[in-house]
Amino acid sequence: MSGQQQTRRPETAPQEETPSGAGGLLGTLTNWVSQLGATAGNAAAAAAITPQTAPTVHTVARGDTFGAIAKKYGTTTAALQQANNIRDPSRIAIGQKITIPQGTSAQGNTTGQQQTTGQQTTGQQQTTGQQTAAAGPVTVNAEALQKAVDAAIGVAPADMQDGAKKCIPGILRQCAQAGMKSSAQTAYVLATAQHESSFGLKRYSRSESFVEDRNPFKEETTKDKKTGKTTKTGKWTSTVHTNGAAVKADSQEQLEIDYWDSAYGGKLGNVSGTTDARDFRGRGFVQLTGRDNFKKMGDLLTKEGFTYTQDEVTYGGQGNPAIDLLAHPDHVNKNMELAARLMIIGMQQGSFTGKKIGDYVNENGTDFTNARRVINGDTAKNGEHIGEIATSYNNAISSLWAPVFEAAPTTAPAPETTPTTASNTGGGPR
Repeated sequence: MSGQQQTRRPETAPQEETPSGAGGLLGTLTNWVSQLGATAGNAAAAAAITPQTAPTVHTVARGDTFGAIAKKYGTTTAALQQANNIRDPSRIAIGQKITIPQGTSAQGNTTGQQQTTGQQTTGQQQTTGQQTAAAGPVTVNAEALQKAVDAAIGVAPADMQDGAKKCIPGILRQCAQAGMKSSAQTAYVLATAQHESSFGLKRYSRSESFVEDRNPFKEETTKDKKTGKTTKTGKWTSTVHTNGAAVKADSQEQLEIDYWDSAYGGKLGNVSGTTDARDFRGRGFVQLTGRDNFKKMGDLLTKEGFTYTQDEVTYGGQGNPAIDLLAHPDHVNKNMELAARLMIIGMQQGSFTGKKIGDYVNENGTDFTNARRVINGDTAKNGEHIGEIATSYNNAISSLWAPVFEAAPTTAPAPETTPTTASNTGGGPR
């Protein structure tokens, strides 16, 4: 089992003496181990026998993910799955007890006690002013986070409400876990997701959620002059949004490849004449585009220690498959936690344009209009509009965001009563 040591007592071990004085059994074992190590000249033998301690148990709180729990205790998702006999790590329930394999330790928990007051602790990033620096674990107040989520969803446009309800919880959870304590920066993250991806709203019937899709595709037809009957030719055409080129193909599938190759082929690391431009076209909340950017952001998430689970496989972290966005570009638009984290860390560190969100939104002021430079150079066209969206979100969450990073109040336990009914909600944390 990963994260555990199996020890076996040597067959020739001396007989244990009856404990006496303050040392007791622990003192006897310590003396015996010291003698054995000195006699054998093997320091490892002294470390082979340690006093047994009760296993660490984590109680799943609102917002917990399997990967975050593994990271908190310095173990792997594979070890947690094996220790708890869990087949699908994406389906954990609030209140569920997760046994932590021995040999791991909680990060940032100096008391040795588990937090069970609706707080979530994760070792992530913390932003201060214009700099993003590695910091200790961030404690998230789950109840306060939910209030901010509800307020933000209320701001989303009516035609995006379904997507907002699915996406905003994950976006705000990742903002909190990334240590983004500025409500204004967080609001701009939400505005960016709304503008770039419409929270998953599709443009056309062929569209895939959170994937860039611009102009309509049309199937050509011919009209018989005598009968007036219209017949489809099987030829497809469209006009590329980036350069105005007319593209034709013998199928809708081929047109999609040719369309995007005309738009982004040979750019941003895409190899012209291949499916690169189609595969690595805008995906996720921030519409990540180009082979080079998929590679760069995957490497950055790996360096940060981020993990995510897709199709019952956990990527990133020790013992798991590496994060490889070149092999799995579809994960960026399928996994909301991944898409959110990618957007946030890119904005914090200036990965997209070289400009950071802290350059425009910091303790000295808020410039929502020019903050567009963090994502794209179209500030004159879209900066003011996106800034207005950010202002709406900030008005909604500004008073609710600081409590997300405050400890939940502790209350005296309620008197025990005899339960009359049982409730089983099932499923993962909501």
